[in-house]
Amino acid sequence: MFSRIRWRIAFSYTLLLWLIIAAVHWQPTAVWPIFLLGTAVSLALAWFLAERSTQPIRRLTAVLRRFAAGDTEARILPTTRDEVGELIAAFNRVRDQYSERVGHMEGELQRLSTVLYLMADGVLMTDSYGKVQLINPAALRILNITHEMALGHSFAEVVYQHQLIDLWQKCRQTRREETAAIEMPRRGVFVQAVISPFQEDGRVGCLVILQDLTRVRQLETVRRDFISNISHELRTPITALKALVETLEDTALDDPPMARRFLSKAAGEVDAMGQIVQELLTLSRIESGQVPLRLQPTLVSDLILPPSERLLPAAQRKSIELIIDLPLALPPVLVDVDQVEQVLRNLLHNAIKYTREGGRIVVSAVRQGDMVELAVRDTGIGIPEHDIPRIFERFYKADRARQREQIGGTGLGLAIAKHIIQIHGGDISVQSREGEGSVFYFTLPVAKG
Repeated sequence: MFSRIRWRIAFSYTLLLWLIIAAVHWQPTAVWPIFLLGTAVSLALAWFLAERSTQPIRRLTAVLRRFAAGDTEARILPTTRDEVGELIAAFNRVRDQYSERVGHMEGELQRLSTVLYLMADGVLMTDSYGKVQLINPAALRILNITHEMALGHSFAEVVYQHQLIDLWQKCRQTRREETAAIEMPRRGVFVQAVISPFQEDGRVGCLVILQDLTRVRQLETVRRDFISNISHELRTPITALKALVETLEDTALDDPPMARRFLSKAAGEVDAMGQIVQELLTLSRIESGQVPLRLQPTLVSDLILPPSERLLPAAQRKSIELIIDLPLALPPVLVDVDQVEQVLRNLLHNAIKYTREGGRIVVSAVRQGDMVELAVRDTGIGIPEHDIPRIFERFYKADRARQREQIGGTGLGLAIAKHIIQIHGGDISVQSREGEGSVFYFTLPVAKG
């Protein structure tokens, strides 16, 4: 293009110069020499002027090509004050405005990407053909897939859940937002799905939001179980207390020995309700962090002996052998003595309660790195396998077929024990085989220094 411009300028200057010379020196015999000389001079001058005039335009063209290729930092400084200089200045202004807008858009996109990446809710987007075009890490976790398994694949292939697929298809057909609570048994997840349509080139795409409500549902189950269990635990002593009072009113008032016996039983039921309330308050304070820990270095033997001696008479009444097996080189542990002794009392009490006459209970300890592991092992009735995952839940009792008088307790002891061990930085677990006995393990931190 610039070659044509240069030739046009050169031709114009040549023609102009030739006309001037012809007018001033018009002699027929000198026309051709003058013409040739004027043409050569004018071409040289025109070429120089054209080159000087088009050089800024060529530079601007090169910068424009770089800018079009994505180099937003490409810039050219004006070297003249003519129209070309104004054109270059205008280009620089446009470039600056464009760069500013692109930078702003990139910042917004980065913020949106960060929000999408950190969202707890799963988000995925399908195009008008039903292919997944976008998916965030939360959705990958909920659906238990990878990016490679999602991007570019059909929605049905990605979610592999008929209720979610039906909801997505309904959204595409009705072009309205659709919401449903969906359980995904294969992944053990319960989600609230919200699918919204959007327009894309005249076709319908969908934005799918998956809210993981698994934990909420578990908490709701725990809440229902808690209400059911506490109602059951309180109803039993209340019913017994009411029967005792009615019997006392009807027949036992005129018989002092019988009245005293009924009053003693009534007092026992009141104590049972008081124990439930007290343990609930204890558990609530531990869970809310309202129980301060008075930590001090303590020998493991000083933790085990007091509760063992206290419960030894109960073991002897059932002819149960209670053995304490501790190595000599155990380091002291950093614990709140009263709380850990409560854990040991609970475990020993349960072991005695569920061990048949003539059985054996062994309390042992062993160091494991920075922790000391204590174990309470019995030869009792054991725990059914399906009950083991729930044994530390509030009010949960593995053997609900027994009468309350046989079982005793509130079902809160192991829940309290679990929280006490956890706030010490340890862990508690159980191994059991029905009919052969159980072993409860828990760890405590070694005292430093």
